[in-house]
Amino acid sequence: MRNYSWVNVLLPLIVLGCLIVTPGAAQVRSLSVQSNMKTAHVFVDGEWVGRITDGPFTVALSAEELMVKPESIDAWAIEPIRFDLTTGSSDGALSAMFPYHYRVESMPPGADVFLVSPAGDEWLGETPLLYKSTVALRGELLVAQEGHTTARLVPGTEIWNHEVVMLNVSDTHVARRMGLTETDRRRRWIDIAALSTAAAAGALAVHYRTKADNRFDRWQQTQDPNLKNRVQRLDVYSGVAVGTMQVGLGVFAFRLIF
Repeated sequence: MRNYSWVNVLLPLIVLGCLIVTPGAAQVRSLSVQSNMKTAHVFVDGEWVGRITDGPFTVALSAEELMVKPESIDAWAIEPIRFDLTTGSSDGALSAMFPYHYRVESMPPGADVFLVSPAGDEWLGETPLLYKSTVALRGELLVAQEGHTTARLVPGTEIWNHEVVMLNVSDTHVARRMGLTETDRRRRWIDIAALSTAAAAGALAVHYRTKADNRFDRWQQTQDPNLKNRVQRLDVYSGVAVGTMQVGLGVFAFRLIF
């Protein structure tokens, strides 16, 4: 009778424990994320849960969104990849494959960008250019503008590829614009040097301005005083580069007049 009474006491407790534990254990699920950017960050409902390499991730059944965001703050044009966890179609393995981004800037701007590849030649657009591709580009990028030497680039294979090129004025174009005689051609290096300096300074101005804008956006989110100091310093660099560009253009304009 004593053993039977203990069974009567313990059995309800065991059943009650199962009812309490089992529902709790069923409130989470495991998600793995595959991506071509292994350093990307993973967020669930806005909270950071790790990098791609930290998966699989234990996610609450009540979670609504999983987001995969690139690591680099300079890669401002790469949009995060989002998954709706409420539809039931995102169970198990998720594929977060970022497109390949090609940012091409030139000084002067407005140059044509062509892709020369085994698959054929293709015009991608004008600088400043942001081109997206589902696969890494193969072949060669040509940056061309009338009156300037053509720049050739090998497209990168990273998710974010950024190139800033300086297009130098061609010798024949300078000679034609200036109306130089054969005797005066020895002096054309002044014009070429002035324009090259202006082009280089302009490219640096664009580069520093872009970095300053990116860090300013980051500062607005974090209010980090160190980021604010960097933004101010990059603004100064950009201003100096603009001033140098104006000097180079001024020298060239002076030569055109006189």
